[in-house]
Amino acid sequence: MLTDTAIRKIKPSEKVVQLPDGNGLHLRVTPAGGKLWRFRYRFAGKETMFALGAYPEVTLAEARERLAAARKLLANGINPSEQRKEAKREDLAKTAHTFEALAREWMATRGKEWTVSYAGKTQSALERHAFPAIGMRPIAEITAPDVLALLRAIELRGTVDMAHRIQQHCGAIFRYAIAMGRATTDPVPSLRGALSTVRQEHYPALTDPIEYAGLLRDIDGYRGEATTKAAMQLLALTFQRTKEVRYAEWSQFDMEAALWRIPVISRPYGAIWIAG
Repeated sequence: MLTDTAIRKIKPSEKVVQLPDGNGLHLRVTPAGGKLWRFRYRFAGKETMFALGAYPEVTLAEARERLAAARKLLANGINPSEQRKEAKREDLAKTAHTFEALAREWMATRGKEWTVSYAGKTQSALERHAFPAIGMRPIAEITAPDVLALLRAIELRGTVDMAHRIQQHCGAIFRYAIAMGRATTDPVPSLRGALSTVRQEHYPALTDPIEYAGLLRDIDGYRGEATTKAAMQLLALTFQRTKEVRYAEWSQFDMEAALWRIPVISRPYGAIWIAG
């Protein structure tokens, strides 16, 4: 039988050397200096070599313990190699069925219909708020209390609107998982009314000339994106809704006539003149 002292003194040779320890356990010494634990056994008339780890990460005592576990499987008619393969398959299946895995599948599928901006915001929100809490959980095991705890944590940070957004995303992800056959229930509907209502603040239009002049000066002093500044100036000069400015096309503008022709489907007024 082998000893730790003898194993430490073993030097590699030009060929692979196998040193027996008993009961089918061998230490395989490679020319590169690797010392690998192997269990040689027969199952259904076929000889198989089963890896038990490498020395010194797996000590002699640990190798013998792993050997005992493998021999116990054999005694119960179970092939250790097949049992290990099945365990790996189950681990892979669990990884493919996690909330994060399904969420990323959902984003890849539905994201084709989204704008680049919305897709980025959705991914960022899930990565920041949902994945750290339930991302690695098998989606079929996630319950309503689990999702509520996630949403409550977001809500307590003062971002009630984000909590509602994550709730909507979670519902869509669970429905996707159900459609793909990797979940059977969606716990999100049972949380309806559990979160605080998002408070919307309405800002009155500026009617005081002095205040409006201040707004124009603030816009003129804006040092952010040039396109944002131009959009704000256009809004202030034309009194249009943000939709008209956001979806405006160059073909709608007649620069020589200082005229902006807004499509009738968007605004029934037809056209407006822009002050030169």
